[in-house]
Amino acid sequence: TLDEQLNLLINCESFASTVGSISHNSIFLREGTEAIFITRSAGSIVNRYQRSINQMYPVNVTYIDSSLTLFTQFFFMLSEQLKIFFGDKWDGYEEEDFKNFLQYVKTSLNKGFAFNPSAKSYYGKVLEEFMSQLKQREDLITTYDMPPHWETFQPPFSFQTHIAKKGWGDLNYENQVSNDIEQKLDIQAIKINFPNHKVYYQVYYNAEEGWSEEVSNGEPAGTTGQTKAIYGVRIRLDEAGSKKSDILYRVHKFDGNWTDWAKNGEAIYSHGQKLNAIQIKLTQKEGI
Repeated sequence: TLDEQLNLLINCESFASTVGSISHNSIFLREGTEAIFITRSAGSIVNRYQRSINQMYPVNVTYIDSSLTLFTQFFFMLSEQLKIFFGDKWDGYEEEDFKNFLQYVKTSLNKGFAFNPSAKSYYGKVLEEFMSQLKQREDLITTYDMPPHWETFQPPFSFQTHIAKKGWGDLNYENQVSNDIEQKLDIQAIKINFPNHKVYYQVYYNAEEGWSEEVSNGEPAGTTGQTKAIYGVRIRLDEAGSKKSDILYRVHKFDGNWTDWAKNGEAIYSHGQKLNAIQIKLTQKEGI
């Protein structure tokens, strides 16, 4: 019933749908609820109605590009982006599933062109090449018995620093240096995200103020708009993550030197020197 549907929407912690009129039900979600929208065509990610709803009702939106837009036909597919979103919870799919998908694509295309015969001649060689590639892939799987299982995949570890005079910098990934060390612009805040596990972190201001509050995945540690430099950092993984990996980090100081690597929640200080870069990496523990 309508009442039951509203009750589900209002009380859910996570809401997933394709982009379209069904995704507009996000107007009933509570503020901050996770909303996962799977695009159904190349243009649906900018669905203007949903974009307006996202602005009026601030939910935590993730868009997943998992569509294949072919000429006049739209298909959902097992895309690389879908694989990234599910990460190590993704179990892959069987050979028969993929062959069924190929057959569905071919059948749907033929139906579409039967309805609009001029489209087939309009797309000409582009269509021929696409159909040829589908056939080659189908033959490869069938002939060599190669079901396209996904390999084990870890979602990327990422971090971002707030820099004096510039604001939030580019997104950085594991082992990258957060910003240009030659510019000597001090770091004022940091955000770290690791989809597989929670990562906790805090920054050190000075002897009077000490450490900031510890925050986790994607929350900013530090300040913005206050021209307030940080002089230390501490980062750790949750219990499950720390059993699999060590998290290592070091900072680059205004005197032109890197500190030694610290790991797993150890405090790292710059001893009065402003920080102008940070580097973070993960190392797998032995036996994992």
